[in-house]
Amino acid sequence: MTGSPTRIRQYSNATVLRIRSSFGARLLGALLALVVLVAGTLLLFVHGQTEEQVRVVTARSAYIADRAFEEFEELHRVQLARLGRAFTGSRRTLAALEAVLESGEPGWLIETARYELELARAGSSVAAFTDSEGRVVATLIDDEPAAGDPAGATTLAREVLDGGPPSLVRYRVVGGRLFTVLIERVELGGRAIGTIMLGMPVDEQVARHMADAAGVEVCFVAGGECFAGTIAAGSTMATRLAAVAPGSAWMFTDNGSRWVLHAEPVADETVEVRRVIAVPVDDVLAPFGRIRRVLAWTSLVAVAAAFGLATLLSHRLAGPVRELVVATRRLARGELRTRVPVCGTDELATLARSFNEMAEDLALKERYRDVLKKVVSREIADDLVSGELRLGGEVRTVTAVFGDIVGFTHFASRNDPATVIAVLNEYMTAWSRIVEEEGGIVDKYMGDAIMAVFGAPVSHADDAERAVRMALRMREATARLNAQRAARGLPGLELAIGIATGPAVAGNVGSPDRLNYTVIGDTVNLASRLCDAAGGGDILVSDATRRSVHDAVRIAPAGERMLKGMPHAVPVYAVEPRRAAESTPFVRGNGRIASAVSVGLIAVTLVFAPTQSHAQDRWPGLPTLSGLGLNWISPSGTFQVDLSGQLDIEGYLPPRSPASLIPDVDPFVAGRMRLFADLFATDRVYGMLELRVDHGEVPAAADVEARIEQAFVRVAPFGGVPLRMQAGKFALPFGGWAARHHTLDDPLIRPPLAYDYRTLVSPTVVPAAAGGFLGWKDEATTRRPNGAPQVWSVPYPWGAMVSAAAGPVTAHAAVMSASPSSAPEQWSFDSGRFRKPSIVLGAAWQVVPELRIAGAFDRGPYLGGVESGLLPAGKESDDFVQEIWNAEVVFRRGRTTLRGEAFIDRWEVPNLDDDPRDISWYIEGVHGLTAGLDIAARWSEIRFPTLNAGGLTGEWDHDVGRLQIGAGYWILRNTGVKIETMLNRTSGPDQRDNLFAIQWWWAF
Repeated sequence: MTGSPTRIRQYSNATVLRIRSSFGARLLGALLALVVLVAGTLLLFVHGQTEEQVRVVTARSAYIADRAFEEFEELHRVQLARLGRAFTGSRRTLAALEAVLESGEPGWLIETARYELELARAGSSVAAFTDSEGRVVATLIDDEPAAGDPAGATTLAREVLDGGPPSLVRYRVVGGRLFTVLIERVELGGRAIGTIMLGMPVDEQVARHMADAAGVEVCFVAGGECFAGTIAAGSTMATRLAAVAPGSAWMFTDNGSRWVLHAEPVADETVEVRRVIAVPVDDVLAPFGRIRRVLAWTSLVAVAAAFGLATLLSHRLAGPVRELVVATRRLARGELRTRVPVCGTDELATLARSFNEMAEDLALKERYRDVLKKVVSREIADDLVSGELRLGGEVRTVTAVFGDIVGFTHFASRNDPATVIAVLNEYMTAWSRIVEEEGGIVDKYMGDAIMAVFGAPVSHADDAERAVRMALRMREATARLNAQRAARGLPGLELAIGIATGPAVAGNVGSPDRLNYTVIGDTVNLASRLCDAAGGGDILVSDATRRSVHDAVRIAPAGERMLKGMPHAVPVYAVEPRRAAESTPFVRGNGRIASAVSVGLIAVTLVFAPTQSHAQDRWPGLPTLSGLGLNWISPSGTFQVDLSGQLDIEGYLPPRSPASLIPDVDPFVAGRMRLFADLFATDRVYGMLELRVDHGEVPAAADVEARIEQAFVRVAPFGGVPLRMQAGKFALPFGGWAARHHTLDDPLIRPPLAYDYRTLVSPTVVPAAAGGFLGWKDEATTRRPNGAPQVWSVPYPWGAMVSAAAGPVTAHAAVMSASPSSAPEQWSFDSGRFRKPSIVLGAAWQVVPELRIAGAFDRGPYLGGVESGLLPAGKESDDFVQEIWNAEVVFRRGRTTLRGEAFIDRWEVPNLDDDPRDISWYIEGVHGLTAGLDIAARWSEIRFPTLNAGGLTGEWDHDVGRLQIGAGYWILRNTGVKIETMLNRTSGPDQRDNLFAIQWWWAF
């Protein structure tokens, strides 16, 4: 009997007031006026004394809280300064920042920052890095990369870089939390290369310290929201604290306790942050409360006397009213048959007849409501009875759910109608109860299907989550009913469910005499189609529903599907799929190798993981050159020399034949040490010298040799203009892998296939006749070792380069002495090679912080001294060129990086009318499981199209594909291990390139 007791009580109270004696009312009013006059005078005096005491207590508490906050503020400054020194004092951190400013690749910087923060046990923190213009290049929030500039680092960076102090301490609201941030200018060689911002949260610990010191409740407020405090978020007190303006103070009552609120601004020029305290004043007000109670009791005695006098005068009128009150209470308890006797024809008799008519109307409405609740939801039934529903509708965001029994037609055909109805009612009863318990309504029953709606006519903030939770409970209820029926030897039913979220028209459809409340629209149609596409026990949801549910349940992509009535394929998602998809081995025939690699990765992790935190606590890292004080800076700061290096020890296990450019077959260990000297002269000149000691350019078990790998000078001639010129011996600026080879940004050991495979094109042997070239692939064991690779890993020729940047776009152009496929013996300086040099062009566009697109082109001669075969008349070896195009896409989000490169390569081969071409590509994914542990996988292919040579046609080489799986683990700050397996397949008989490798590295 929803709503009836309230209406009955209101009716009864109004009746009592109408029958009171006018004489008694006037007498009562005069007595009450006298009582109010005396009590009011005394209360005004007490109130003034109360306010004075409250002001004194509030001021004392505010002073103590301010001192406690200043203590924590100083502590944060010291901690941030110490953390800042850990970053600015790390040569590797500065090198990582310099590298991302040059290449636009923040991966190494992000991992280095993660490692420093984990080492410092920073916990919840903010770290942001900017360039010398104040543009953000990387941001970490709670150890996760963040896009854009959520920490507001740009504004503070420009303040520091534009002649301001070298460091600032400010407050920032980041990700719904308040942080104390320190931003410092980063200088290298006396020049500012950017800034580092570090932040620590102002959390409940700070608030609790203030609260304990002053005996108050505390909340930090910014933007009208309480970010950290001693009060539960969302409570009434937290809402009141967030609304207090600076400098104001006012009192309120919460859960029977009285508080005075006081707000003070936190010292900051850019963000409005307030410290708000709630001072308990019950102890202060207690004496005055006792005085008020005495006055209240005195007033009550006077009022009671007045009422007694009035009652004596109106007693004879109260009998019928008492009977009416008793009847009203019985009616409020649901006794709708209650009636009062009607005696006489006066006003009291009229009142009794009105009461009886009201009771009859209420009984009739309850019978109507009970009937309606059996065909519509409770909310709609109440609105229909109240007369509030009309024809028409409104657009609302709803979640529509369709549930359909799979195979019901077959079930119905094998059972009699009575059994079918009984079973259907059994299941529908359980499902309908779940719908109502989750806050939805059953819109209708459609034979063996049920339609439920969340969001109309009553909406909740979590309607989609309620709908998915309801679907899971319906599936569980179906399983329980099936188990019960199975125990009786009866078949069960399977339920398919479809859920969609979005706008729909909700309202009444029909005629004024007969209407039906429902929802219609594309959202409802989509839910119905998802239900049709679902199998027994499946729950399929739309993309909008998946996004609304967030992480409340596990939802897996189920692909795009063409649904009936839909103009295009729709993305479909499955809630907690019960059957795991069967996985197909990626490389057949290598199950033992893959298992061995998996066991190896797990073993490496288990061996080193337990020692990581312990080793870091005792010894943050192995020695470094900068830590030994070997770097040099001139007294003026104009000149600087930094020394660093890296040692790599690699072990290889080729199964049967040499792998790509690796010449050895038997297991061997190869070492590589590189020493770097970075030279800075002012902020416009930079030089780099790399000395390399190893067994040769490719890993091998050979004699140790030493050589100068890189030696170049880079000049920024126009100061702030992003234009640089570089000359000397340096890595060929072609392809995306050049910037990250032999670095910690790549957890795999061997290069992608396009950088690490020999074709049958030879730089020293040319075909004597066109037709003979097609037969070379059948002599791969003798021809391939002398072939020219697409790109020889990363060549280091001599040359000059110009690079420039405009916003998110960078570009470069270079003139080099060797082509991408040139062998190491062609990288030495020879002025004759610049007669017809290799031309390199490249550009990159940072579309968004997560997405980078790049492309490159190279054209230049690849033949060396021809040892066999004849060149055409009038031709020289440098007349034949290699032309190669490259495209790269990099996507980063959180700890995951996806990357892909594609190449189109053309060779001009002597004595051939048709130019051989090859097409290659690779895709790879890298994911950081934890700080210091990365896993990676890469798939590469090279395809050799058909060639027309001497009237013969055919593929001029065998297609090849390669799978690489590996992991990298940082044991300490500057040392770690990598492990990798490489599996290969070809379209011809030449099976090769299978390889297992492990590497230990030490950056010093």
